[in-house]
Amino acid sequence: MNYQLSRPAMTSLAAALAVCLLAGGTEAVRSIAAPSIAAAATTPSTSAAIAPITLAPVADTFVTAGDPNGNFGFKTFIDVYGGTDNGCNAVGAPSYGLLKFDLSSIPAGAVVTGATLKVTTRAGYSQVGAADQNHHLIRLSNTTWDENTLTWNSFRTFDPLPTPGSPLLVGGVLDVRKSSSAVGSISVPRSCETAPTDQAKQFPTNGLGGSTGESMSFAQAASNFVSAIADARSTGNGLVSFEIMTPGTNGKSTWARYYTKETGDATARPKLVLTFGGASVIQAVPVVSTAGTNGTAVTVKVSSAPNTNYTVNVLSGTACVNGQLQSPTVIGTFTATTDPSGSVYAAGTVAASSGFVAAYITSPSGEISAPSNCIRVGPDNDAWTRAAPIVPGAADSSTGYIDTRGGSRWFRFPVQPGGKVKVDLRNLPADYDLAVFTDIA
Repeated sequence: MNYQLSRPAMTSLAAALAVCLLAGGTEAVRSIAAPSIAAAATTPSTSAAIAPITLAPVADTFVTAGDPNGNFGFKTFIDVYGGTDNGCNAVGAPSYGLLKFDLSSIPAGAVVTGATLKVTTRAGYSQVGAADQNHHLIRLSNTTWDENTLTWNSFRTFDPLPTPGSPLLVGGVLDVRKSSSAVGSISVPRSCETAPTDQAKQFPTNGLGGSTGESMSFAQAASNFVSAIADARSTGNGLVSFEIMTPGTNGKSTWARYYTKETGDATARPKLVLTFGGASVIQAVPVVSTAGTNGTAVTVKVSSAPNTNYTVNVLSGTACVNGQLQSPTVIGTFTATTDPSGSVYAAGTVAASSGFVAAYITSPSGEISAPSNCIRVGPDNDAWTRAAPIVPGAADSSTGYIDTRGGSRWFRFPVQPGGKVKVDLRNLPADYDLAVFTDIA
């Protein structure tokens, strides 16, 4: 919310007034009673202390154009390959993996804030000429497929790709790897190994965000993943399905072989890890170090598993649209250790921001939360002790933002005894509370 606050110029000064602009009902009253950073924060979900849940797939298999009527639901591996050329151990036809999970064990009312698919590859090969060396996880609308009967031919009746190896959606030119159905990418290139070793991977993986043009940003993929879980819980049969795919380039592609739930090694089986907490950014203030370096002092509230050491990852972007940071990049990290209730306030100084910030947390075992809503970097006048001055004879006005429900902005200016004060508020999108105090500070 953007606002502008102004008052008439005054020349004879003897007293002082403080003005507080507040957003949001009972939260606003609380921020007056306890004018602090914590009081102005958005209240976190009550599900924050729920421990992460790990789900095994109820079905996993792959289909291949090389055997269009074959079923592979009994296999201990999944092949994923988008090309048509044999090479090393790569299969000679497009092959895609499918996984299905049952979400019914999630407690009623619990809000999922992070989702990670952990997989293990046991072999792979990136062919020369393969433009996209990443594999991509795509949510499928179909959850009725059966791993014991699914074939390439039956899969093609609901496959979102119009032609084998193509990244395009049916009926359009939108790249499925950057669509709302895409929930993460991993890097899987390998050389032709005679004795390949296992490699643990997880969707989504940070650092792949569109670096070579084929992957969406990590932050967007993480948000899409959480949205996919929420949508499957609310509108479906409690099941969610995913496809692992990669396209081909002139018949070349990057092949990988994944373990399935049928493998004897339980640690290598696919796992969907769901978390119920995250980081809420409370304040982001531009600062300058003693060495003259620009930075951003960020305060967050972390709500997740109790007594756990999390990494807070701070993102910066040039725009904030409907609470979502646009073109985010990581500008720094700091640690936060939750208390026995599963929450903690933490602060750290990171690099200078380009205008807006958001944050997500990473657990010790690698699980991530979806990025928080973004807020604008600005002054710290969210408490009466840090009220921003409005100087008579200068601009006589102040422009700022309130980003969160219950947030407040404080201002102070001198007035003469017996004088009248008129405060004009402009650009308000809704009703807000204005409180005027005398002789504060």
